[in-house]
Amino acid sequence: YRTLPKGRALEVFERFDAPVQADLLARLQDVQVAEVFSALSPEDRVPLLDELPATVANRLVLGLSEEDRMLTTAVLGYPRGAVGRYMSPRVVTARPGMTAQEALDRVRKQLDDAESIYVIAVTDSSRHLLGVVPLRDLLRAGGTEQVADLMQAPVSVPATLNAEEAARYCADAKVLVLPVVDAEGRLVGVL
Repeated sequence: YRTLPKGRALEVFERFDAPVQADLLARLQDVQVAEVFSALSPEDRVPLLDELPATVANRLVLGLSEEDRMLTTAVLGYPRGAVGRYMSPRVVTARPGMTAQEALDRVRKQLDDAESIYVIAVTDSSRHLLGVVPLRDLLRAGGTEQVADLMQAPVSVPATLNAEEAARYCADAKVLVLPVVDAEGRLVGVL
């Protein structure tokens, strides 16, 4: 593992189950562990943190950037087995009053950070989920068309829903991206 180039090592690491990841991390030096851990997405960090001793897990989380620490602890805050533990908190959103061009500009700015860009969540200023707009519709629209005119009714699940039920719901609804909301209907991530 130590002889692999960094990018390839991360690919290999992500394929291991969480217990194997934890064992490998125990054998690596602190600097290597921090590099691998920080390169993971928040939803990939959580199962690994569940396998590690609390002192090691706390040290790794504290070593993250402030943004990554916030995203990871948000996912950690949901009960084991809940869809909130598997969602990605990195979501591209648009506002209903934006034009299609403004929404596309936002997608471009967040392209490297977002989990998925195939469906854009439409939220109000408090992050309440109002609808969704497929990227295809944004691309097809004239630049001045309003997002509100393009959005569809959202299909979403609560973050506390059992992950298996959420996966079945996603398959039954035939959606690529499933918004995840909190108890007040605010967008917290996507599955």
